[in-house]
Amino acid sequence: VEASYGNYDAMVVKGFVTGPISDSVAFSAGGGINKRDGYLTNGVNGDDINDRDRWFTRGQLLFDNGGPLRVRVIGDYDKIEERCCGVLNVATSAEIGAIQLLGGQVNDFRNNPDGDVVFTDVDPINNVENYGISGQIDYDFGALGLTSITAYRTYDEFGDIDADFSTLDLAGRRLLQTNYDTITQEFRLTSTGDNTVDWMIG
Repeated sequence: VEASYGNYDAMVVKGFVTGPISDSVAFSAGGGINKRDGYLTNGVNGDDINDRDRWFTRGQLLFDNGGPLRVRVIGDYDKIEERCCGVLNVATSAEIGAIQLLGGQVNDFRNNPDGDVVFTDVDPINNVENYGISGQIDYDFGALGLTSITAYRTYDEFGDIDADFSTLDLAGRRLLQTNYDTITQEFRLTSTGDNTVDWMIG
């Protein structure tokens, strides 16, 4: 187990355990969280942004009794739900002058050098969900070895951010939405033992 704590209630905790269930079955399991309060304030509504909220878990099962069959199954899941990210200007520019001329606000880098107040008219969202499972089967036929690997994974991401990073609706918002599912299957047949020529097909 590993744990740490920092300012803005930053917490990182990770753990891992492994061992036998029986003479032929073993397991491992791990997980962790990574959390932190936001350290930027949105001057539009007073909400804190740039926080961190992530967690993950992963587990494995292994069957191996010393015979010709060996099986391993792996599953994992992780999730991110954050209000990220804030953008800070650190120097003046013609674009900032134009935004202010039109009545828009950006962070005051002259009077607030710490840069902890930003202005965005879009609530920045960063949400990711990712999980999968895979199984590997190995069988020893003596002179041949057969391997089968089957895997499934799904990934969903949604992001929303202010494209012009000001209180004005100049460039609108940048929406990012990604969703995909994948299924893969692999077969391998390999030579075993001490041969003059080794080969593999798949």
